[in-house]
Amino acid sequence: MLADYALAHEDGKLYVTGGGLHELRFGRLPAVYARVCLALEMQFDPSELGVAHFFVIDATDPLGQPYIKQQALTITSPPASAQATSNRTQLVYNMLNLTFQHEGEYVFNVRVGDEAQAALPLRVTVVPGSSTEMSALLHRVEEGFAAFGASDLDAAEEHFLAVTETMPSLAVAHNNLGFVRLSKGKVEEALATFKKAQETGFDRLELLEANIACCYYLLGNADASLALFENCLNARSFSAVAVLHGLSSGGLFLVSLPSAGAYTRLMALNAGWSAMRTGRNDLAGRYLGMALGLMAIPADQQLIQAIEELRARLK
Repeated sequence: MLADYALAHEDGKLYVTGGGLHELRFGRLPAVYARVCLALEMQFDPSELGVAHFFVIDATDPLGQPYIKQQALTITSPPASAQATSNRTQLVYNMLNLTFQHEGEYVFNVRVGDEAQAALPLRVTVVPGSSTEMSALLHRVEEGFAAFGASDLDAAEEHFLAVTETMPSLAVAHNNLGFVRLSKGKVEEALATFKKAQETGFDRLELLEANIACCYYLLGNADASLALFENCLNARSFSAVAVLHGLSSGGLFLVSLPSAGAYTRLMALNAGWSAMRTGRNDLAGRYLGMALGLMAIPADQQLIQAIEELRARLK
């Protein structure tokens, strides 16, 4: 996926802030964007472990012309040994000060050998407004992601709020602001902000509905939260790496979601907590079973604890 900020952490996990980067808006072109992160999490078959793999990263512009200089990387997959704890490897490739000359879709490609692995689109759109104002706006977005990544929630909220005030039509900024407010426990403000993201067309509904559901749960409306978590399970597809909140008796906790399976497990856990709060323990048990069925996917300790706690409460 493409993101403003991503980190391949030494703990073996991939952390992405903001739920991915799909569109950039500028007052005029050419324009420069400070940083775009290409974040990858790769899973290898047993036969591929301990082997060096040749990666190629390149991109094309809206005219179909080469956009960035082709990059070749050699990555060795985890060792094929009994001690290996994971068959996954993370990679973050940072592209700094990208200049965009044309409006339209830029496509970033990843290949392993001659085999295409990913084609990641990034749309560039020209919107009314001065280029100076837009540059300042994008700088605030960058600062907001960096502050959130550094756990400075007050600064992150300040930056994203400034962006929404400057450009109220920018849906992703409302979503990011809502996420920071939810992380701070400002639940009613977060809910109002997420609804603003909804009104302005935030397109990752699998994230937005999960965030709104968390708000309803914390506000005591478990029926509404259950309905939304069920919709996330039944009607939404997970398109890219993201970070969302999990539910537990102690409140919210952050969960890094590297795959659709990890997203399904988290939605099942949250639906289970919501169903239990409505008094529907039979339904909560079914969702707990769904979450337990996906425990082969690597999980943070907090997620494991929340699942075990739910299981204990349903006995």
